[in-house]
Amino acid sequence: RTAEAPLAHVSLRVDVVDGDAGAANAATRLSSSPTFQTATLSRPLRFGAWPELLEQALKTRPGASYQPGPNVDSFEVWLNPARGYQYSPEAPSPDVVRVDLADVKPLATLGDLELVTVPAEVNARGEVDRWLVSRRGRSLVDTRNIGDDALRVTPRASGLHVLQVYSGIASRMGTGTCGECPRVSFQHFTLDARGRFSTPERLEGAGGLTDAPVEWTATPDLKRIEAFDMRGVPPVKQLAVRHVLDPKTGRYRTEKPRRPAGAGVRNSQ
Repeated sequence: RTAEAPLAHVSLRVDVVDGDAGAANAATRLSSSPTFQTATLSRPLRFGAWPELLEQALKTRPGASYQPGPNVDSFEVWLNPARGYQYSPEAPSPDVVRVDLADVKPLATLGDLELVTVPAEVNARGEVDRWLVSRRGRSLVDTRNIGDDALRVTPRASGLHVLQVYSGIASRMGTGTCGECPRVSFQHFTLDARGRFSTPERLEGAGGLTDAPVEWTATPDLKRIEAFDMRGVPPVKQLAVRHVLDPKTGRYRTEKPRRPAGAGVRNSQ
């Protein structure tokens, strides 16, 4: 196994044996190199159907390695996963996480650019994050770690517009005050004709302060994005925030309804 990609160095240990002693006798070792000898390849070797992706993904975390071969489509990361409030390890040490680079999902195209998602990075919790990747053929242009967030994509004159939606618990590891409370949040960014992602604009979501469920919606053209709190018994959908695209500026205008007195107080748990 190796963490080097492209592969430029090979370590060898050479044993010389006497194979003429007869089929009935074990071969006799005549000499052996005391240490591994490293050879540098004149032309580094690249592996897999998408070599550049493998090479970039391996750089994201120490402990990542792969088995060189003509059909490489995965690598492994050995790590001790982070766990909230864990005072002694509960998982095998180290845990081995496999990343399947063949799980490529197409999202959209822009000219000769293709926008896809693919598993590529193991986070501190031992979970596999997906990358959003712009590429031309097999040439990687730009990447963005999106974890397991939902995506919505729509074309506009300036390129592709992307909405990234996190819908989960307030703290990724469930720690802190109301760390397991439901929360939704948004990020908006674009992909231009060069294949580059813009700096994301963070948009307010809902939840994170109570144990009430949250929901979200977005129009297909991403001109309106809304987040809701589910309050009361039975739960009733209440608008928490609305983002409306301003066609003149290309940015979102945020609208929030007035809250009655006492709204937003954390429920007892």
